[in-house]
Amino acid sequence: MKRILLPVHYLFAPSRGPGTVFLGGLVLLTLLCSVTYGYLDNLAEQTRRTERELCGLTYIGYIRAIVEPLQEYRGLLSMHVPTTPAELDLHRRRAAKVEAAFDALQAHADDEETIVDLGAEVAELHREWERLQAAGEGAGSGTAFDAFTPHIGRLIALHRSAINLSGLDLDPVGGTYHLIQILDL
Repeated sequence: MKRILLPVHYLFAPSRGPGTVFLGGLVLLTLLCSVTYGYLDNLAEQTRRTERELCGLTYIGYIRAIVEPLQEYRGLLSMHVPTTPAELDLHRRRAAKVEAAFDALQAHADDEETIVDLGAEVAELHREWERLQAAGEGAGSGTAFDAFTPHIGRLIALHRSAINLSGLDLDPVGGTYHLIQILDL
């Protein structure tokens, strides 16, 4: 035990002079700096994780804004082919709402310098929506429903990708982890 404490005794012995006090202060300053660096590094990592999660939440909001009117549009097409002006107007409004939501999501994916990059998938889903919309206008009710179902499934998969890529599914806090699981479609 005496050997372990020998450096401490050597540094703080009264006969050593001001150099030992300076050396002791330097050791303490080094320890303080390393603790501060660890704290600031942890804080920076938490900030990066929060930014990634906020980016994922933004994507989730845009994707949800597409899924709801798209399901309504699919349901309207599957009921019957619109014949009256009121029915045609309802179909057009739902299609316009889906188109506007896709445009907003694509603009977000293009403008955002984001950690979560889903731009290619969004563009492909938008092109698929346009093809389905053009084909669905003259299709029968069962055909339209069957055609739109896989597209909605791919949107839900994109939703899950946004959750996974942003790290929302890895939230270390138990309460918010369960809230994130509720967000998953």
